[in-house]
Amino acid sequence: MEKYKKLLNLSDEEASLYIDLASQAVLDFTNRINLLDSMKPLVVELAKYYIAEEKRQGISSKSEGAISVSYTDTSSTEGIPSFIRTRLNRYRLLHLTKHRT
Repeated sequence: MEKYKKLLNLSDEEASLYIDLASQAVLDFTNRINLLDSMKPLVVELAKYYIAEEKRQGISSKSEGAISVSYTDTSSTEGIPSFIRTRLNRYRLLHLTKHRT
């Protein structure tokens, strides 16, 4: 993940924080314990999304002149936007539990 941290254009400490947040969100969504190598680019993409979210802090839309931009609300999707969720679906494991009787 060290090589991916450079893509975030942040200090090492800040990049590690966003990578850790995104990694945990991906692991929670996919019901996995460890990240696969093929999932790491998606983690970085999600970390970049989190950085952009942090900068807009609650703004749902904005307009300047004739240009209007709307942002998606990810509160109901576990914090992962749909364009990343659809790509993560193929890594998802079933969450099975044993119940005691």
